Amino acid sequence: MKHIFITGASSGIGLAIAKLLVAEGHEVWGTSRNLERIPKMPRCHAVRLDLADRLSVEEAFNAALTEAGYFDVLINNAGAGHFDPAEFLPMETIASQFQILVFGQIQLMQLALRHMQTREEGLIINVTSLYHVDPARVGRFTRAHCRSSTGRHFHGI
Repeated sequence: MKHIFITGASSGIGLAIAKLLVAEGHEVWGTSRNLERIPKMPRCHAVRLDLADRLSVEEAFNAALTEAGYFDVLINNAGAGHFDPAEFLPMETIASQFQILVFGQIQLMQLALRHMQTREEGLIINVTSLYHVDPARVGRFTRAHCRSSTGRHFHGI
């Protein structure tokens, strides 16, 4: 049985992963901005997390870690998208997109790595978007999302 921390566990891929993991007998700490969106499941602990808020990231991870005792796996899955042309988006919106898709997830990796290094084991999985592969094919309306999604690809972290 593994202890797993997963962001974006209230819908989509994150919810499907959380359901599969608890069905396999793992303990899951699943996050969402809205705890009511995480279904009640045995071995699934709902954690409120807003990746747009640095303090929320630290508080959520540390609270879950205190409850769990340790984490074997961190799955960075949560995301958000603003699909308007970047030239029309306010800088605050673009900054928020990068905070959610890049900086918040790096912050979680740093927190998890500090903990995992003391145990000398652990796994971090970053779920990302395919939009970065060829943004020209998906059109100019997704370019702000593409740039922030591409920023999530850091080798060596």
